[in-house]
Amino acid sequence: AVFDIFRPSPPVTRIAGVFQPGEDEEGLAYEHSMCQSDIEISIRYNQKRSLQKQKTMTAKQRGRRKGDDESPPSDENESDLVFLTHTASVVWSQPISTTFSPGLKTTQPCGNRHPTNTVPDSNSRRNPVAPMMEAEMVLVDGERVTTKCTLEAAASADGLLTDVEEIKFEDTQEENAPCTFTLLSGKDASGLLYKARPDDPCRKLILGSKFSLAWTSEVNMKSNYLKGSVSASLGVLSIGWSPNPLEVPDEVRESGYSGSSMHGPLRLDSPSTCRFMGPPCYIENAPFETMMDRLPDYLEVATPFEITYHIKNKTAFDQKLNVSLKEEQGANDSLGFLVAGLVVGEISLGPFESHTLSYSAVATRTGKIHAPQLCVSSHRYNTWLIQ
Repeated sequence: AVFDIFRPSPPVTRIAGVFQPGEDEEGLAYEHSMCQSDIEISIRYNQKRSLQKQKTMTAKQRGRRKGDDESPPSDENESDLVFLTHTASVVWSQPISTTFSPGLKTTQPCGNRHPTNTVPDSNSRRNPVAPMMEAEMVLVDGERVTTKCTLEAAASADGLLTDVEEIKFEDTQEENAPCTFTLLSGKDASGLLYKARPDDPCRKLILGSKFSLAWTSEVNMKSNYLKGSVSASLGVLSIGWSPNPLEVPDEVRESGYSGSSMHGPLRLDSPSTCRFMGPPCYIENAPFETMMDRLPDYLEVATPFEITYHIKNKTAFDQKLNVSLKEEQGANDSLGFLVAGLVVGEISLGPFESHTLSYSAVATRTGKIHAPQLCVSSHRYNTWLIQ
């Protein structure tokens, strides 16, 4: 017998640690629990007995008491009603697994108050941070962020392979979402990131293969959340995929099977869709705004150049900032740069006031050398603005 089992894809695959309003860890754990379909097949048939067996069957075997009248055997073969029950289970899992990672971050911390941005104490120790917070991408309102994602066939070791048809980036589209993510690097207005061609070898997720892609999006907090911070998932990655069926084993064919030569996942007329929540993010309307002027495309020995940072206080409070310039030490202990400017000190900013930190620098030797590290922290919040 041949029959089909179908389980539709879940709406969205969530990431542990990211909760929506009204959700808790227990509910999220249930959502991640494995799905299992139990199958029960019942077979009912009449099994006939030969006439010879009917004559030799004893009264006890036929359920009669001693002394009962025995009717003569029938000319026709008698039969027994037989029931057979077969049970089995099918465990369902996502055909594709995803791993998200942040891209190169070009925006400074701007004084955000996430625990990972806290200035260490005098012993250079930072207070312990929960693993869930360590995993968050820390973003500032209006920041552009690059995200990387790697796809793999989750059950490729068992021969269950998939073809990637298309990949799209979507905003969460929830009414109570505290922020929006706008795709900046898509192929069209629908958020398309990838569309497979029939001859594209990258579309096939086979054993040991990985499919990686990256995109840039901009985060914007909604006006009623600007006074605080929010946690959200960085959009939704929608993946259209098609399964690759399995060949029927030889031992099944040799047993008299005459059906299709393929079994397992069935290829549908249109691709199935898996939707994955993006990585967890902490977003804040930071109390400061920082911007660095672009450096020259190349540097020459003994030719001065400028390093300039612009800092703006976005709050209605007076702010005191601590500034320090640290020379990076590498394999060669000789100074790579000579720098003129504020090395260690404090600056004060009034409400909504801006300040410019400017340094004149000269490269003293050729090769790969590290520029001095500028560190600026907030005295009020004990957090980094520039690091």
